[in-house]
Amino acid sequence: MSEREISKIVSEAREAEYQPLLGSEYIFPAALAAELRVSTRTLDRLYTQRIGPPRVVIAGRILYRRQAVLDWLATREGNRPARKRGHKPLSAAQV
Repeated sequence: MSEREISKIVSEAREAEYQPLLGSEYIFPAALAAELRVSTRTLDRLYTQRIGPPRVVIAGRILYRRQAVLDWLATREGNRPARKRGHKPLSAAQV
């Protein structure tokens, strides 16, 4: 067996043994924003207003736990945004 083949086998074995600590349990803001079809700035704003999904910061990187995001979405079901103050909708008599 050549040295190159041995190196390839060792490399493949190391990759097979390697399992990332975070796995797919965590998601980066850009990926979450894409899934929710919002901007990362919107995620930041929701977090600042304390109405967004919970997040964790590790080594300066923001991560969202997938299950926490799903739980957050479940709490948002059925919530309707408050009607903006100011103009009331026109009634049929006013049209």
